[in-house]
Amino acid sequence: MSSFEAPLDQSAASDTSSSSNNEELRNYHLSIEYKHLQTHSPSGVYLLPHSTLLRSFSGVIFLRRGIYQNAIFKFQVDCGDDYNSPGCSPPKVTFVNPNGGNPYHPLVDSSGALDVKSLVGTWDSKRCFLITLLTFVKKAFYIKEFHRGQGGVEGGAMRCERWANEAAFEAFANNREAFIGLVKESVDKSQEMVYEEVEGGWSFEKQLEGDGMVVRAASKDGVDGILDAIIQMERSAAEPS
Repeated sequence: MSSFEAPLDQSAASDTSSSSNNEELRNYHLSIEYKHLQTHSPSGVYLLPHSTLLRSFSGVIFLRRGIYQNAIFKFQVDCGDDYNSPGCSPPKVTFVNPNGGNPYHPLVDSSGALDVKSLVGTWDSKRCFLITLLTFVKKAFYIKEFHRGQGGVEGGAMRCERWANEAAFEAFANNREAFIGLVKESVDKSQEMVYEEVEGGWSFEKQLEGDGMVVRAASKDGVDGILDAIIQMERSAAEPS
């Protein structure tokens, strides 16, 4: 009895292999980007990798001046499957501060999502990296003027046709005192909630060291190797934008 074996589809096998190789290369590039952050991250901004999701990170930003001074906002970064490929979308940034601790900001919607696209503009995979993203995340809190229209960020001002938080924009445009008051509330709440655990994110515990206070930052996603990350909090110190 003769047997028949279907011929191997060389084209399909080649496409699968090429796709796998491209994904591995993108993952490798992302790991290089993260290593670069360890020495070049914007001051006051910290990022830790997720324990199981290669393209997800937990972040925290300490703001030292401006109307958001002394805020401690936790956030998550999710890079899409097409990250590092031509025409890819920018990573998603979502603030995850419980019980009203998310920033009151025209670029942050009610779910905590930051409007990265309006903030950054076109995401060029050859020129934009994780450090680019964190630089813009920090810059968002030092924007001094918000306006309706096209143009993006220029200097200390930003224009946008549709704001993620229209109520915050309207408050800024029509009642600056009320806007600043609500900003301060979110800053105070972020401090109150800083020791609350966020699933898959950062946790903080007070420790006294000498005459100052040290906050031990720990990832609660199972990454034991980074539990000793310590951030020195100097609330009165100013930092460059």
